[in-house]
Amino acid sequence: MITNPNHKLFDEFKKKYSKLLNPVIKDLKEAKITEKGIDELIATIFESNKIEPKLTELVLQVSVNAAIAGGVVVTKDNLKETKNWLLKNNWSQEGLNLSQTIHKNINKLKTGIAGVLKENLGASVNWQKSAQGIYKLKDIKAELPKYIDDLVKAGKKSLQDPSLISDYKKKLKKAQKQINKLANLGYKNPRLKKAYQNIITQVEKGSLAGLDKAVDRSIKAKTKYFAERIARTEIASAYGNAVVYNAQKDKKIVAVKSVLSARHKKPDICDLHAGINLGMGKGIYPKNKVPRYPYHPQCMCNLIPITKAQVTKTKVGSKKRVIAKFKKTHPNLLNKKGEIPMYSDAIMKPVKPFDL
Repeated sequence: MITNPNHKLFDEFKKKYSKLLNPVIKDLKEAKITEKGIDELIATIFESNKIEPKLTELVLQVSVNAAIAGGVVVTKDNLKETKNWLLKNNWSQEGLNLSQTIHKNINKLKTGIAGVLKENLGASVNWQKSAQGIYKLKDIKAELPKYIDDLVKAGKKSLQDPSLISDYKKKLKKAQKQINKLANLGYKNPRLKKAYQNIITQVEKGSLAGLDKAVDRSIKAKTKYFAERIARTEIASAYGNAVVYNAQKDKKIVAVKSVLSARHKKPDICDLHAGINLGMGKGIYPKNKVPRYPYHPQCMCNLIPITKAQVTKTKVGSKKRVIAKFKKTHPNLLNKKGEIPMYSDAIMKPVKPFDL
């Protein structure tokens, strides 16, 4: 396993993104809000703080650097053209380009915030509490999983009525089991695990106020995770596209090798691609048959161009047999249908970077 240059880029994105919504929360806390004008107010605040263009620029900045890491030559003279190329190309499996993806999710973010404010307005709560609840955004799939939601409800009831503690304990046992093996598409997220565990801690301490804060922190962590997932996928896509395109155009390069990231800790589909041997050595694919990359959301595997001299010719079975063997040796990775999650036979068809 080696360190992917994109790890540093992603870490930089996380630091900058974490501050993006601060002006929105500040303006909401200071605004005079009526239920009729909530949607318009949110739209105005987003526009005045330039949230959509700022998020777009943040993702573009790291994507440009990822493309550079993959071999695209970017200078001061062609930087704008590079960004337009990244912005308009379709990296998403949903059939959307980067511009459309960000616009779609910004609208969902606005809808989620409006829902939180309307709910709290009806309950006559103060605006500071409303601002803290902004991260409870069901519309962008950032809500707590059901086992945590059930635990929270049971925990609150047990704090108010001790006779209900038995139901809470049942929910606790189920939630703790899920928290202990918390993972998302093969990518371990210790921040979420810590936030969810904090919910249990607060209930056990018997603090309703503490529980509410713990829930807010958990939802905020999930929401940030959602935004980071978009950025990580865009970074990987720009990098992978450049590496494979360059490999296909370079006569000295005959293959591309998939190598696990240094941060790869839990087995998943990446282990198949890094370990598969199609007759050229482990993890090595002919340059015109590289599987679609990234292999899953948040994938940070390395793609290494391989020359003819670096190929180790071996006798192996068909790709079908190699995959069947992988399934047999990794039964814990298979879903209920006996398939490898996120596996696809799709081959990369890289888009030509404008400078090559």
